[in-house]
Amino acid sequence: MKARGAMGTIPDFTDTEQWSIQSAVNERWDKSITELHLADMGLFLKPGDKSRASCSAVFRPVNACNFVVIKVGEGRYRSRFFYGDDIEQQPGTGIEEFDGIAEGVVTLLQAQADYDSVRGGAFPDSG
Repeated sequence: MKARGAMGTIPDFTDTEQWSIQSAVNERWDKSITELHLADMGLFLKPGDKSRASCSAVFRPVNACNFVVIKVGEGRYRSRFFYGDDIEQQPGTGIEEFDGIAEGVVTLLQAQADYDSVRGGAFPDSG
């Protein structure tokens, strides 16, 4: 399936992109609990957009945390994590968009691990 965005067609995740995500997730957690789920999401790609673009996403819940990698164009990705059903509270990576799938996924997993450590009291909160 091809999704339409404001700048043309946004392709679905390739098998190679899915493999990259799965590999990074497998390194972080037990391989038996890391099945990825494919989804479609509607996003505003730029501030001021009047309509949402349909984008492919890879979703993975792990314990109370949900991870999402969204393909917003050829070789362009956004990554998010959130806890429970609270999609409004997304601590994030500090980077809006990645131009490499591996960089986006590794940064996402690192940001979540750091956030979890602070949230769990392992490190003092600096802010």
